[in-house]
Amino acid sequence: MKFPDVIIDPRTQRVVVTSTGTAEATVIPAEVLNLRNLKGDLLDRVAAAVDLAIKGFAIDIVQDAWLANPYRLLQQRRQAGYTWTPSLLKNAVPFIIPGIAEPNMVSYDADHPPLGAILVAPPGHAVGDPGVLIPPVPEPVHPPVSPIGVPAGGSRYMVNPLAGDETPDGGMYVELGITYRKVIVPAFAGINAKWWERQP
Repeated sequence: MKFPDVIIDPRTQRVVVTSTGTAEATVIPAEVLNLRNLKGDLLDRVAAAVDLAIKGFAIDIVQDAWLANPYRLLQQRRQAGYTWTPSLLKNAVPFIIPGIAEPNMVSYDADHPPLGAILVAPPGHAVGDPGVLIPPVPEPVHPPVSPIGVPAGGSRYMVNPLAGDETPDGGMYVELGITYRKVIVPAFAGINAKWWERQP
């Protein structure tokens, strides 16, 4: 199976073979990442990992419960010839390690991972590989803050101080199909009274 054209961070992302047989890059859910923070010993983490696997989470037992370093684990799997690793409870067929053939044993099939398997990122597809930079995180897009504040009686609305609005006196603003006109009245000590007037 071809690894998708993505770069993943093994600490927080993995590529899983979905129920439709396609490889999909996913963010490791917080419930799985939190296995690392469980108090107790290895058996406690394994038990918690089994519970999550029963609920349908993709669990890499070595990384998630045994707490292997994600980058080192990736390198070791590549060197051993792994292209995928089973997700906990999702591969009912036992197999032997890549490159080994034994009578009456299922050989590792590098090209045909089972459903639910976690793919091993090939060189050049993971943060930490030579020449691979961490993809930039896009700046969050915040919706514009409406300059129209709370109602102030009648057709008047306060100016929302969080909007940073600089509309001059008489300026118009349309929101949800409603037009508002800015009113600025010079007041005592140079502090102007400002409000929005809803237009009929």
